[in-house]
Amino acid sequence: MVSIFELFKIGIGPSSSHTVGPMVGACRFANRALEFLSSQPLWTDASLRIEVELFGSLALTGLGHATDVAILAGLSGHLPATSEPEAIAKRVSEIRTTQTLKLGGKRTLPFLESRDLLWRRNDFLPEHPNGFRIKLFVTNGQTKDIEPGHCSEEALFSDEYFSTGGGFVYSRD
Repeated sequence: MVSIFELFKIGIGPSSSHTVGPMVGACRFANRALEFLSSQPLWTDASLRIEVELFGSLALTGLGHATDVAILAGLSGHLPATSEPEAIAKRVSEIRTTQTLKLGGKRTLPFLESRDLLWRRNDFLPEHPNGFRIKLFVTNGQTKDIEPGHCSEEALFSDEYFSTGGGFVYSRD
């Protein structure tokens, strides 16, 4: 049963499916990543990277609906109902200026928006038109199999989220 508090949501943009759902999903991923990383003390923040892929409607209209802002805020630990718009704007500005993202408000990872926030305008996930995927990578550094000066990455885990409207979001896990 859905409560009255679940039906009415506070959000940062004109569309809850483009802001509230993505922010909640990104925050869930950040919490999951922090829990995972707490058991991996050898990885430095500089060796980690988050990648977000937006699909379907989120990719096609998300820039105008502030989906990028919602994703960055969620990855930083913000949730729609408990975050002030000014705090979100400040955090997103810091991410874009410093090219770092404070994952869940705790760990500072490199984040180049042009590399790490991907708008897959021609691709759709089959489950729902408002889909997005978030991955956590570790850079393995130089290995004997890689040319000198190059490094490889390994995806530690990923999850796909679907913003179904009204601020509701579900994932595959």
